[in-house]
Amino acid sequence: MGMHIKKTRIACCIRTIFMMLLITSCTFSVANPPSDAFTYEAFGCFGFCARYKATLFADSTFIFDGEEYVRSPGVFKENRDPMLFEQLIALTKDYDIYEFETDYNGASEKGICESIITDQPRTRMTFQYQGRIKVIDHYEGCLGFDREEQLYELESAVFDLFKLDEFMMTDAQRKNLFRG
Repeated sequence: MGMHIKKTRIACCIRTIFMMLLITSCTFSVANPPSDAFTYEAFGCFGFCARYKATLFADSTFIFDGEEYVRSPGVFKENRDPMLFEQLIALTKDYDIYEFETDYNGASEKGICESIITDQPRTRMTFQYQGRIKVIDHYEGCLGFDREEQLYELESAVFDLFKLDEFMMTDAQRKNLFRG
């Protein structure tokens, strides 16, 4: 009986040590606050619209995740010009990004869209900087809203700064989709 009590105590001590290690490791692995980053996502449409996600981090790390109708599907990571993130910050200030609505998808209760057309692509931009996060979800079939032209200009400027045309299908690749 004495041996059984010793084994039980040893097993209990081992479990206690294991649980303490587990709890300690959990407290040390608490996620850091999110990194400053700018993400540009395209959600496609019912046709051949590209689907991808591109993120630029403040440390100049750029990640492109191409899903569909892009030149080369898959995840690509590279370092970009360190000044690029600073250019994005300036762009967000120029366009007063925090004054845009969060949702331009036509389904919001605010009635933002004057009219809606179907089968258009959707873009989402997420800007995370100094503890603030701004998301702009834009269904391109949502028409006639305040600052519509500025939103398209901002999306185009980000697309150009990210050099996303390098990842998009060429005209020849698009034509081959129809031959398939």
